[in-house]
Amino acid sequence: MKIQQRKRWQNTIGHDKVQPVQLVTAEEFNDLPTIIKAASEEKFKIRCAGSGHSFNDIACTHGFLVSIDKLNKILDLPAYIKTHEKQTKELVHVEAGITIRELNHSLDKLGLSIVNMGGIDHQTLAGAIATGTHGSGIDLPPVHGMVCSILLVSGSGDVYRIEPSNGISDPSLFNEEGVTLVQHDDDFYSVLVSLGCMGIVYSYILQVEKLYWLEEKRDLYKWSEIKPRLKDKSLLKEARHVMVMVNPYETNGDHSCLVTRINRTPKPDNVYWRDKRNFIITTVSEWRITYWIVWLSFRLFLKQNAKRIDRSMKILREKSYIGKSYDVLFQGLQFLKERSFDTEFVFNVEDNSFLDCIESLFTCAQRFVDNGKIHQSSPIGLRFVMPDTAYLSPGYNRAVCYVDTPILKGTVGGDELLDAYQESMFACGGFPHWGKKNFKLSGHLDKIKKNFPKLNVWQAVQAKYDPEKLFTNIYTERFQLVYEK
Repeated sequence: MKIQQRKRWQNTIGHDKVQPVQLVTAEEFNDLPTIIKAASEEKFKIRCAGSGHSFNDIACTHGFLVSIDKLNKILDLPAYIKTHEKQTKELVHVEAGITIRELNHSLDKLGLSIVNMGGIDHQTLAGAIATGTHGSGIDLPPVHGMVCSILLVSGSGDVYRIEPSNGISDPSLFNEEGVTLVQHDDDFYSVLVSLGCMGIVYSYILQVEKLYWLEEKRDLYKWSEIKPRLKDKSLLKEARHVMVMVNPYETNGDHSCLVTRINRTPKPDNVYWRDKRNFIITTVSEWRITYWIVWLSFRLFLKQNAKRIDRSMKILREKSYIGKSYDVLFQGLQFLKERSFDTEFVFNVEDNSFLDCIESLFTCAQRFVDNGKIHQSSPIGLRFVMPDTAYLSPGYNRAVCYVDTPILKGTVGGDELLDAYQESMFACGGFPHWGKKNFKLSGHLDKIKKNFPKLNVWQAVQAKYDPEKLFTNIYTERFQLVYEK
């Protein structure tokens, strides 16, 4: 265990910084109960930080901030897993501090593959799961949909293996010393997307798939062509994964769209280096200087911004890209994305409220250009995900569309623009992603109870696993997520 006193920590975009009493790097499982016990005895709050990809203060604390980056190994499956579960499912046991990239490479060596993931892969698994990271695919689960079992070190320092009521572990064979087996739906589906409020997750058992290949195609359209196909849902069924990027500004009488379709495909006979998606663009986007070039061109040529977004989507157009599943699901441009931030709202797919939202964002974006010379620096993104069962997931019990509004770091008026976007999306019936810019949610606390019918159950489970409220912080207090004594 490594302890640093008053070491500054910040998220990837540097908007949220903190100097905790202790920045603690856990190096083995036994460090976790020790850290929690010390925080409790010294009356300090404690939070667990992943890669810092959340664009808000969800991980911040002035007490103990715990890094689990070193807890990144593939573990043996416990012997007490039910025989038929091991025979019928591809299960893998992993430490929670592993990044999505590390997980993908480790699974590849085992001939296995992740089911779904977000567009980049540097997030820790625990951070992605705890905040409800999703990916895209109307018949596919979000990242936390792969979880079958959770090993949690709770706020009391006790250790629990938590599973659904009909979990993968056989209670008659369970023999994990010092660990209590809990097989209960309310506990599992509350701890699953917990926002870091239940304790520290040490490991997950995931259900994955045999390694498979995907083919990606990207085509350009006009919004007037795509909107009817989104309204009748036909576009969502055209591929395993469907994603839409749309220019918020009108060019040539319409808004340009880039539609990404990804489907399973057989492994090709030959795989070459040039099969990498947009090889030059993908490579250049990883260079640090690229951010500054893009930022400078954006600042110098604001009047050309609408056409610049059109050109960027043309560059991303791809007739066909075939690769291993995780290579295709990784959407690239990682260094640029790490220097962008966004607000992202979820909408019910069935009532088409996301289409009203897009139209309102068009109006909002143009108003800021006309009145304040503030420009949206990227296309608006739409992704679609099946209903899921985590009680605090924005997609709980409904198929959803995530509407994403990324802003390049350093954009003049960027926070002001996202402020207006949030109010516009609230007005259209949306709810914000927990890990993105969501500072306006504190003015709409009624939306939390409305969107999460199991909130009271989640809160009761949170009080059970963290009775002293060690794992609360200003984020949870702002949104009144935790029961007050």
